[in-house]
Amino acid sequence: VLDAPAHRAFAERHGYRAARHAHFLRLDLTAATLPPLQPAPPGVQLRPAAGFADDPRPLFALDLETAADEPSDVESGSAGYQEWAASTWEHPMLDRELSMVALVDGVPAAFSLAHTDGRGRYATAMTGTARAFRGRGLAKL
Repeated sequence: VLDAPAHRAFAERHGYRAARHAHFLRLDLTAATLPPLQPAPPGVQLRPAAGFADDPRPLFALDLETAADEPSDVESGSAGYQEWAASTWEHPMLDRELSMVALVDGVPAAFSLAHTDGRGRYATAMTGTARAFRGRGLAKL
């Protein structure tokens, strides 16, 4: 809820407690000047997540590794591939063509999942980089 007395009181009346803060940033991409696209470094290929439609398990493994390192007071453990497939890969707002994966020498190393409403709104659902590939700017690609 919003950090305002009335909103917090509403949540508390319904059994919720304050545990962490969340911040959401908004940018109107139709009016913003975006930085120029950077070329991928040698050995790095960008591929839409749709390229993993036949077998998204490499993305599951990458998501599992990166989520484990995300600071949070909520446990990030996974019940397994089937739950991930149902909640992430089959999410109705996941745009697999807009979601991107950076491969380093053919290995999925970083990704950014995009949720869209199909009418012009976009939200980043998760961005992560495998530990072995951090510090190279892959998530920015």
